Amino acid sequence: MSNLPAHDTPEAFWHTFAESIGVGLCLVDRSGCITAINPPLARWLGRDPADLCGCSAGALVAPADREAVERLLVDAPQSSPARCEVELLTPFGGGRCAMLHAPDGAGDDSASRPVLVSAAGLGAPGPEGSEWADRLLDLDQQRLQCLLEHLHEAVLLATPDERIVAVNPAFTRITGYTAEEVIGRTPRILQSGIQGPEFYRALWQQVATTGRWEGEIWNRRRNGAVFPEWQTICEIRDEQGVLVNYMAIFSDLTHVRRTEEELHRISWYDPLTGLPNRHLFRERVTHALTRLGEDEHLAVVHLDIEGFGALNEALGANAGDRILIALAERLQASLPAAQTLARMQGDNFCLLIEGYDSTAEIDAQVRALIAAITRPVTVAGRSLHLDAHFGVAVAPIDSDATDTLLTQAATAFQRAREERVTRLRYFQREMGEAMTQRVHLESALRAALERHEIDVWYQPQVDLELGRPVALEALVRWHHPQRGLLGPGAFLPAVVDSSLIGDLGSAVLRKAIAECGHWRRVGLDPDYVAINLTLPQLRGADIQELVVDALRGASVPAERLQLEITEDSLVEDVETTVKLLEGLRGRGVRLALDDFGTGYSFLSHLKYLPVDTLKIDKSFVDSLPDDRSDRAMCQAVRALGEELEMTVLAEGVERQEQADWLHERAISRLQGFLYSPPLPPAELAHWWRAHPGVSA
Repeated sequence: MSNLPAHDTPEAFWHTFAESIGVGLCLVDRSGCITAINPPLARWLGRDPADLCGCSAGALVAPADREAVERLLVDAPQSSPARCEVELLTPFGGGRCAMLHAPDGAGDDSASRPVLVSAAGLGAPGPEGSEWADRLLDLDQQRLQCLLEHLHEAVLLATPDERIVAVNPAFTRITGYTAEEVIGRTPRILQSGIQGPEFYRALWQQVATTGRWEGEIWNRRRNGAVFPEWQTICEIRDEQGVLVNYMAIFSDLTHVRRTEEELHRISWYDPLTGLPNRHLFRERVTHALTRLGEDEHLAVVHLDIEGFGALNEALGANAGDRILIALAERLQASLPAAQTLARMQGDNFCLLIEGYDSTAEIDAQVRALIAAITRPVTVAGRSLHLDAHFGVAVAPIDSDATDTLLTQAATAFQRAREERVTRLRYFQREMGEAMTQRVHLESALRAALERHEIDVWYQPQVDLELGRPVALEALVRWHHPQRGLLGPGAFLPAVVDSSLIGDLGSAVLRKAIAECGHWRRVGLDPDYVAINLTLPQLRGADIQELVVDALRGASVPAERLQLEITEDSLVEDVETTVKLLEGLRGRGVRLALDDFGTGYSFLSHLKYLPVDTLKIDKSFVDSLPDDRSDRAMCQAVRALGEELEMTVLAEGVERQEQADWLHERAISRLQGFLYSPPLPPAELAHWWRAHPGVSA
C-alpha cells in the first residue's frame, strides 16, 4: 500500500481489515500448515476456522493441485510474490481460485506468511470468527504492505478529518489517481455528482451510528469518466474507542454493469432485427393498459408476412434473415416514434398503437405498414414482392388483458388470411368465443403448472415373446380444481399451438425421469420409460441439455429413456430435426416414431431417422382382426420395421382377439387396456410387482 503510515494501533487496523476484505486470507508456516484463517475463506471451505488451523494447506485442494501448492508455499523464493491457480475442495463441489502468497522478507524461519485466496463465490465476511485477527498481530508493516498491494480491491485510508493518508495500487488502477495526487486531500475528489448531499449525509450518519457503511456509489476517475463501484467504509478505533482512521475498500462495477446491459438486451430485444421481442412487447402492452384513461383506447396489431416460410426454404435461412432485417427497418421507419413494433417470432410482428382517436388512425398506420411491406425487396439478386395480413384487437373494447388482446389480434389475423378478401380484420366477438375458452384454459393450465396440479400416469407395455411387462409410457394428467382429473384430450388440443405446450412437455419429461430414478432405487426397473416429445420442445435449442440435465439429476442411464415423436413433427425442416434426433441418439437415448401411418409418412426420410421403434396407432388396431385395410396396414408396418431393424409396438390393444392376431403376425410388443389402463405411480408400482409375467 503506497505510503502506508506506521500505525499506532495495528490490532484495530487488522481487525477492521479482516472484517471488511471480500477475499480469503490465511497464514501458512514454512511447512505449509495453516496457522490462521479468516472467516470468509473458512465459510467457503465449509469448515470452522479453529478446525482448519494446523491443517496442511495442500489438503484443502484437489490432489492434482497439491504439488503446485507445495511449490508455492514451501519452495518458492521468499523475496518475491508468487501465485498459482488451484481447485479448492468445497461442500459445493470444486471451484477454481487463485492463491497468492505474500513474501515476508524477514528471513525468520519460524514466521508465517500471508496467503491471499481470490475465488468466485466468496461473499463479504461477517462478524463471526474475528478471533483469527489476534493471530495476525505479529505481521510487520512490510507484510501488510505486500498483502494490500496485491489486492484487486482499492483500499483507501483516511484520518478522522477525512484526509487521505494511504492508498494501494488497485486504487490507482481503478481511479487513475496516483498516491502522490491524493494523499492529503479528501475522498471528495472522487465524487461524481450523481448522488446528492442527502446521500452522503445518510452515508456518514450510518458510519457514525454503526461504524460501517456498505453499498453502491458512483465516483469519477481522474480522466472524468463516471463509474459505479461497490464500497465499504468502516471506522478504525483504538483500544480506548477513539477514532483513529477511516478505511474504504471498493471494487469497480463497470464490467458488471456492461454484463447486465448485455443480458438486458438479449432478454428483451430480438437479436436479428434489434426490435423489442415478445417479452418486452407484452411488458409494454401491460404497462400501457395500466395507464389507460377512462375514455382512452389502445390497439394491438398482429401481422405475418405472406408466404415467408416458402421463401425462407427456397432461398435459405441467410436470405430469409436479410429479408426480415430489411422489413424491420422499413416498418420501423413508417411508424411514429411513440409506437412499439416488435418481432414476436419468425415472420410474425406485432404493433402497439396508443393515443389514437378513431379506427381511421389505425387504418392509416396499417396502410403505411402495407406500403413498406409490398415495396420490392432485393435479396440474392432477386426482386421479391411480399404481402401481409393484419389482425387488430382494441382495449378495453375487446379485452383489458394482455394475453387476451394478443390472442384476439392473432384470431382476427387468422380470419383475414383465411378469407383473403381484405388484408385487415378487426376482432369481433363471434370470432372469439372458442378462442376465449382456449385462452382461459391456457391460463388455467399455466397456473396448474405453478401449483403442481399436473401429474404423470403410466401405461405398461408388454412383450408377449418375453412374457412380461417391459416398459412404460408416460401420459399427462391434470388435477383440475373444478373439473377433476383430466386426460390429455381435454386440454392438449387447446394449447398445442401455444408456447405453454413446451413448458408442459418439459415438466412431464422432468417428472417422469425423476420417477424412473425413484423406481430404479426401489427395485422397479422397466427397460425404459417412453415420453412424448412435443413439437415446441423439438424445435427448442435446449432440448438436449434439458434431457441430459434431467437424466443426470435422477441418476438414470440414457438408454432407460425413450423419446417419442410424431410424423407431423418432421414436416418442418426435416434435416434439422434429423440432426437433433441423431444428437439425442448419440447420447444413448432411445427414439420412437409415434402414431406411424397417420401423418405425412415420410418414407423417403424414414431410413435416415435414428429411430428404434415404430408405434402402430390405435386407429389401425381398433378394427382388428376384421378390417382388411387395418390388417394390411399393421402387416406393412411390421414388415417395414423388420427390414429397418426397428421394434414394432401396437397401441390401443383392448381385446384378446386383437392381441392374438398381432402376436401371430410377430408383433409381440403391445400396449393397451387389455393389460392395464394408465395408472398413477403408486398403483403402477403395485401392478408391476403383481404382474411379473403376461400370457399370449
